Amino acid sequence: MKNSYLIPLLILLLFACNAGPRNAADLVFTNGIVYTVDESAPKAEAVAVKNGLILAVGTTEEIQAFVGKETEIIDLQGKTMTPGFIESHAHLMGIGYNKLDIDLMYVQTYDELIEKVAEAAANAEPGEWITGRGWHQDKWIKMPDNTVKGFQTHEQLSAVTPDNPVFLAHASGHASFVNQKAMELAGITPLGSENPRQEVEGGEVLRDE
Repeated sequence: MKNSYLIPLLILLLFACNAGPRNAADLVFTNGIVYTVDESAPKAEAVAVKNGLILAVGTTEEIQAFVGKETEIIDLQGKTMTPGFIESHAHLMGIGYNKLDIDLMYVQTYDELIEKVAEAAANAEPGEWITGRGWHQDKWIKMPDNTVKGFQTHEQLSAVTPDNPVFLAHASGHASFVNQKAMELAGITPLGSENPRQEVEGGEVLRDE
């Protein structure tokens, strides 16, 4: 009778050994310098990951407990591993200032931009600067008829702001759109004025024919 129980027991043990750990990781990184951002254990050697979440962090030997038959193992070979950073690139100060100026982030056409600036001009004193930010011509559902290198020209903007200089920063922060009054103050003329300083690589004042 004793022998009859022995065979099923051995089968169960063999099955358990072949099944691997019950909480096997999908991915294991070993032999690295792992920064954990945990003051109690700031560095480790290995990481176990399952379903996109970290299962465990520890020594390479400790993390072997999470290695199953389907686990992918990546040997870091002494390289450094850090937590992932998701950088929103928000320019927080810029966003704050944007709320103080005309918010052009969601305008869908050049005409809509003109309407917002005209409304601000109606409430501004003569000579007062009108500023805004956030326009992006590539996101407009329709471009105006007159463009230069894919950008709108200033005539409509200047027509609604004859007494106020206007400066409207592009959503990227790498371009600006101004009216005639602002160009006069900056000394920008149809002919003869230079492009931005040479240290501004690639800077250009767009001109039509």
